[in-house]
Amino acid sequence: MGHGPSWHAYRRRQQCRTFGLRVSPEVRLRKKVRFEIAVNDNFLERTRKASIKGARTGNIGDGVIFVLELAECDRIWAGEEGSPAIG
Repeated sequence: MGHGPSWHAYRRRQQCRTFGLRVSPEVRLRKKVRFEIAVNDNFLERTRKASIKGARTGNIGDGVIFVLELAECDRIWAGEEGSPAIG
């Protein structure tokens, strides 16, 4: 209908850089934060729910929670081992 380039072509030029005959899309990375939290089994669900509540924005990239079993834990300064060392 219009005489100029389509909106899609304009948008593609905005998002891509041309190198000779190759077109390479721009990559926009988001800043990420990583938390590592160790809790006793008694606090696992509370910690998980609190993390989800605090991180959820409803957008892609809100995060991922991995729950891993902790084989051993030592609190060096106190000489504690296992569950007491986690706190």
